[in-house]
Amino acid sequence: MGVLLFIGVLAAISFLIIVHEWGHFFAARRFKVLVQEFGFGFPPRLFSKTHGETKYSLNALPLGGYVRLFGEHEIPEGADEALRARSFTAQAIWKRVTIILAGITMNFLVGWFILSAVFMIGAPQGVLIREILPGSPGALAGFEPQDVITGYPTIQSFIDAMEKRAGSPVEIAIRRAGEARAITVVPRTEIKEGEGRIGIAITEIGFPRESVFQALKDGFMMAIWIAAMIFLTLYEIVQSLFGYAAPLGEISGPVGIFRAAYNAGGLGIIYVLELIGVISINLAALNILPIPGLDGGRLLFLLIEKVRGVRIHPRREAMIHGIGVAALLVLIFLVTLRDLGKLF
Repeated sequence: MGVLLFIGVLAAISFLIIVHEWGHFFAARRFKVLVQEFGFGFPPRLFSKTHGETKYSLNALPLGGYVRLFGEHEIPEGADEALRARSFTAQAIWKRVTIILAGITMNFLVGWFILSAVFMIGAPQGVLIREILPGSPGALAGFEPQDVITGYPTIQSFIDAMEKRAGSPVEIAIRRAGEARAITVVPRTEIKEGEGRIGIAITEIGFPRESVFQALKDGFMMAIWIAAMIFLTLYEIVQSLFGYAAPLGEISGPVGIFRAAYNAGGLGIIYVLELIGVISINLAALNILPIPGLDGGRLLFLLIEKVRGVRIHPRREAMIHGIGVAALLVLIFLVTLRDLGKLF
């Protein structure tokens, strides 16, 4: 289960990266811009093949991807007029904006449709154990966080059942990492304040199946809500920077994503699918930020060009984007180290 889940999540994230880059590729081709390379991952290059005008490459670091457009930074000397007309730089600003936004748009659309599919399919309702108090009846019985209690669709139905059986052994069916189990617990006859009868913190999971149109509506609203929460979290991280607090606690890297996927896999494939939809919305929201190296940073330079009427020198712009990419890779490395520290 763990290996298959790992492979599945890696394939899904790779798909989201390819979809993002395909958005740039499709828009560029629609405007007849010459696409020199479509790359998955970052160099060093492992494999490449040229088809038509474009080189397709597979690179060693699967942390992203890129579409290399002719004249993206500046038009090489010696290019004839026909070739110059097909350069990215020669396009009107609205066309360049469209090409850059196409990747973000694709990730948002894919995330929306995945979340809508989740609502169309629905998920079995149940009660999820979030936390177990040490020394409680639940801890002594052998419950673990992320166990799903089956047979009780709501928290209240579970609480009522425990009250009726207080002081007597109760066999409770659970699902742990996709496997069905049964655990026997003896609910307390006297409730400790804030602990309940068996000393576990629980939350309801699952939702009923929806019609196509309702699912599309709820999927869209969920996508907007997720994007808003991402921006809010980033705002709080920036605030914490000025407050001299450690900001990395709110960020998950590749390892953190796989750990979240593994936990979601224990709840069922539908929750893994939901997580992939959330990741796609994350990619869209993060890429629109005005940070050098990201799509939002390129949009910022186009806005400056529109306001000034003159483009920032291509080499200076390329240098700033390069610094931005390097900073992002360092951030990913630091977050990955932190996530690994949580595992061991």
